[in-house]
Amino acid sequence: MRSLRSLFRKMPWMGVGALLGLALIGTAGARWWAVQQVETHPEQKRNAVVETALSTVEDRFHALHDRVRARAEQLAADSAVVRGLGQWHDRGGRPASLTRRLQDVSLDDRTTVEVYAPIPRVLAWNGRRMPLGASPDEEAFLQRPQTAIVEDGAVRRALVVWWPVQGEDRVLGAVRVVRTIQYQPPVKNRYIQGFSLEETWETETGESIRLTWETPPDD
Repeated sequence: MRSLRSLFRKMPWMGVGALLGLALIGTAGARWWAVQQVETHPEQKRNAVVETALSTVEDRFHALHDRVRARAEQLAADSAVVRGLGQWHDRGGRPASLTRRLQDVSLDDRTTVEVYAPIPRVLAWNGRRMPLGASPDEEAFLQRPQTAIVEDGAVRRALVVWWPVQGEDRVLGAVRVVRTIQYQPPVKNRYIQGFSLEETWETETGESIRLTWETPPDD
């Protein structure tokens, strides 16, 4: 099975970013099928259940990351974004064209798109803002795409992709696409509900899942 750890090591363009760690929690309910259905070779069968669940979760995470990455790459190449950042370099100020372009981007309520000057200073955005995180402080910033996890206190966690915007002879800035993957509101009721990848993938796999976010090793 292809592991997320090996994937991150094989894709240096992702930067130090965030690494998804997976663990299946051995609750009685999560193991009911394996215990009830297996009379012989129970360990092998349980392992097969775990491997299937892990494979499903990894596939879902890869698909999610690919969608966020593709949107960032597309936005960084958008002619209105490139032109707007060029205007910022030439004249200063926030170009109104950037704001109009991003407001035209169709988004759901869990996605944010942003355009940054190299400083980095946000020039335009559409969606809920999230903290910058550590990516702008890294050597890879403005040199290659970066993937990271950012947190807004204990309330929100998001997967983000930064993508440099290239002009004719220089890097003009960057775009960032933010995808909220966890929301735990301080107060929950019938109108305000939280969500998380754990809950979504537990429902899909029938297993109890714990996700952790770690910094990949340097090697």
